[in-house]
Parts: sequence; structure tokens; C-alpha cells
Amino acid sequence: MEELKPACSSPGSDEDDTCEDPENGTLESESDDDFGADLSIPELKVAKEVTYIVSETLKMIQKLNRVIKNTIKLEKPRDTGVFVDSLEKLLKLCQGIGVGIDELGACVYPPQELRLMIQTLERMRENVGEIIADVLCFKNFSLVEAFFVTCRRLQSSITYIEVQLDRRIGPSGERNVTPFLKYYQYLRVPKSQR
Repeated sequence: MEELKPACSSPGSDEDDTCEDPENGTLESESDDDFGADLSIPELKVAKEVTYIVSETLKMIQKLNRVIKNTIKLEKPRDTGVFVDSLEKLLKLCQGIGVGIDELGACVYPPQELRLMIQTLERMRENVGEIIADVLCFKNFSLVEAFFVTCRRLQSSITYIEVQLDRRIGPSGERNVTPFLKYYQYLRVPKSQR
């Protein structure tokens, strides 16, 4: 994300080496390799938030791998049918998160699809919740606790970005309001008006 640069706000602006060509309305820069030079400041902020979510998701997947590996070493599960079913479910949930990350990556490029981002983030947060529920069944509590903390941090980050995206969409009758966002809006209303 370090190479992403916001587009200049007005033609001829000296703030950045990227500016709009008045003849055809496209963005030009000194270097054609300026990845993300066509992002506005708000779009750049969203891209950085998505990058953070991807980073936290990778940390969660690494810890999940560690939990599974150590659970297999320590427990030597006898009933492989139930354990294998659990692992297959975890695999499908992780694949769903991978699809979500791909969708987020596609949504980051202009024009950013904020509603689709919110829906994707909501699905990812739900998948993380299901992963937590499955992993809590493992008996390796020391590793599960660290994994649980990582997952909760990821879920909190996803929720924060959902709120930020919802604010950016602005008031509209057709926006996607998740249950958490409804609760958040409820809390913002003064108690005397509830």
C-alpha cells in the first residue's frame, strides 16, 4: 500500500506529480508505474483499511494452522471421522474468507463498490465467528485462547470498517444496514428520544 498515491484534487494542482489532462479528462503521472495514482483520498483510505483487514486475516489463518497442527500432535484424535469433518468445515470457511478477500480486492479499485464491500465484510465476519465456534471444540486451550484473541481483533476491525463504509455511503433508504450498524445507530440516539 505504500505505493498508492491519491489523485490530485484539481487540475494543475502542485500537491502531487499526478494531475488531470484537460484535453481528455484522464489522469497522467510522471511514471506509468504509479499504482493507485487514480485513487482519491477517501478511496485511498478505504484501500488502506482493506489492506489491514487482509493482513489481520492472514494472521488469523496462520494461528488457525498452528492450532490445528498442535491439536493433531497433542490429541492424536481417535475418532477421525468427527475430527476430519471439523477440519473440512474449517477448510470451507477459510475458502469462503479467501473469496471475500478477492471480492474486497476487486471492490477497492475505482469506482469503489462500498455496498458490496459491506456485504462481503459481513460474510467474512460471520465466517470468522463460525471458525471460532469450531475451534473452541478443540481441547488445546492454550493455543485456542491466543487464536480467539486474534479472531476477535479481526472481527472488531471488520466491524469498524463496516461502520466507516456505511458512514461514507451516507443516509439513503437503500443502503445495507447490518444488525451491528442498527445497534450502533440505536446507541447514538439520546436516551430521551428512544
